[in-house]
Amino acid sequence: MGVDDGGGHEAAAELVRARTQVGDFELTVCTDGTYKLDGGAMFGVVPKRLWEKRAPADEQNRILLGLNTVVVRTGRHTVLIETGVGNKQSAKMLEIQCNQELLPHSLAAAGVKVEEVDVVVNTHLHFDHCGWNTTLHPDGSVTPTFPNARYFAHRGEVEHGHLQLDRDRVSYLSPNYDPLVESGRMTLLDDAGIRANPEICPGVSVEVFLVIRRS
Repeated sequence: MGVDDGGGHEAAAELVRARTQVGDFELTVCTDGTYKLDGGAMFGVVPKRLWEKRAPADEQNRILLGLNTVVVRTGRHTVLIETGVGNKQSAKMLEIQCNQELLPHSLAAAGVKVEEVDVVVNTHLHFDHCGWNTTLHPDGSVTPTFPNARYFAHRGEVEHGHLQLDRDRVSYLSPNYDPLVESGRMTLLDDAGIRANPEICPGVSVEVFLVIRRS
């Protein structure tokens, strides 16, 4: 999918997936484009003959997945939920996954400046949910993509990512979150703290869901 820097309506429609109003909040769905992932890795024990009806696989067994970022404008805060794959994939992973690095273009098309984002929430820290937390520059440095934002993630996700287990270490790329943790820009939530006060900012709260990881 190309990016129309001329501001064409068709290109903008591709980059801004949806808008809606919920009470006083404006919700906009932006996109980091698509990427390809092995269908078996995605659906696990579900037989291919079932999932392939909804998500046809290519000759390498990859299925096409969308990368959505929800922008919530509350009137007081601009909140991002998830930040896509980002621009830190290796050349090998780019060739395999074919991700497009579109979120900056999508936010611009939606009229969202990176400087105005003051809250970023990651539901978890797999690479396809937090990639644009930070930006990789040509000189190899990594900086926060949203310079005025406070980032929020679960402490257990950071701890699990640091384990680098064989089964899922490919999903955790520390440059997506470690620089933010080390600089104090990322607030690490835990279950007890969320139960005591789940509010991130007025009108936006988080909830813990249990995920069972099979060994």
